[in-house]
Amino acid sequence: MTKFERTEEQAHLDTAALRLRSLGFSYQAIADQMGVTKATAYNRCQRALAAIPAEAVDEFRASKVSASTCYWRKRWRRLSRKRRAHSSP
Repeated sequence: MTKFERTEEQAHLDTAALRLRSLGFSYQAIADQMGVTKATAYNRCQRALAAIPAEAVDEFRASKVSASTCYWRKRWRRLSRKRRAHSSP
C-alpha cells in the first residue's frame, strides 16, 4: 500500500483553501470557488492545518471562536437596541 504523498501543488491548494476558510468562507463556498466538492474543500483545510505547528492551529481555531462570539455579541446588541427603540413611548 502506498502512502499518500503531498505534492507542492497540493500543498498550495490546501493552503489556499485554508486561507479562504480563515477569511470566513464556508466549506461549500470554498468548494464553489475552487471547483471541487465540499468534502474536498474540507479535506484540503484539514491537511493544511495538519501541516502547521499545533500552536498555530490552536490560534487559528481560537480566532474562529472569537470571531463567532464577536458576531453574536454585535447581533445581540443590535437586537437589544431595536427592542428598546420599539418599546419606548
